[in-house]
Amino acid sequence: MRLQERWPLPRWALRLNLVVFAVALFIIVGLIWRSTNSAKTGLCSIANGSPLTSFSYPSEAFVFTAIGAYIAGHITSRYVAEVRPELAADLGQDRFQRNGLVLVVKLITTGFLLAMTVINIVEAVALSTEGAWPITYYVWCATAAGPALSLFGAATVSFLVGRWLWVAK
Repeated sequence: MRLQERWPLPRWALRLNLVVFAVALFIIVGLIWRSTNSAKTGLCSIANGSPLTSFSYPSEAFVFTAIGAYIAGHITSRYVAEVRPELAADLGQDRFQRNGLVLVVKLITTGFLLAMTVINIVEAVALSTEGAWPITYYVWCATAAGPALSLFGAATVSFLVGRWLWVAK
């Protein structure tokens, strides 16, 4: 099934959406750049090998935002599965009948899982090495520098994980 058959949008609307997405991405990157460059020096000063940070938002705000976004991701995937049942097909049927498409999806999934494995190995090695900062310390500093952007990032990642992994039956 071709993209135009699945989403019959005029080409100008598709291009407009891409431009709007690119501008929004540019603005978000600019906000991230501004908040990290304007962070106070000593924001992540080290004491006993770990950064000292103070957050504007309580940690519960991050936890409940992530849980809510995860559930919202699942709800939106259920809606798409109910409204557009033609998008769901079993392996070997319909659009998954071509081996090339299945291979591309498997390669992307394998690459993603490999990247997550490497990141977890880096985290474990950094935690076991004296004087090395694990990835979580950089996340703490980013949260202290820009709590609103960190909250937005946590919600976005949780939403996508909920949409992709908690798929409706």
